[in-house]
Amino acid sequence: MSNPSEILILCPYCLSPIGEEIRFCPVCLQDTSRDAKVEMTQAEYARQIKTACYYCGKPIPHLANTCAACRQKQS
Repeated sequence: MSNPSEILILCPYCLSPIGEEIRFCPVCLQDTSRDAKVEMTQAEYARQIKTACYYCGKPIPHLANTCAACRQKQS
């Protein structure tokens, strides 16, 4: 069982969980060393508001600027 208060390290672009030492996000392939990674609890991550990607229509976190599914930057 996962702990809802556990801190997740997220890609600053697609907001997918990544390791703290990961330089390139394995999901969106962006170089995460150029911006600070995002930290939030599992509970906060689960409550994120989702919006549809402008290109593929898949749900993505509202604050993400890159779609994890199609890797397109959102405008």
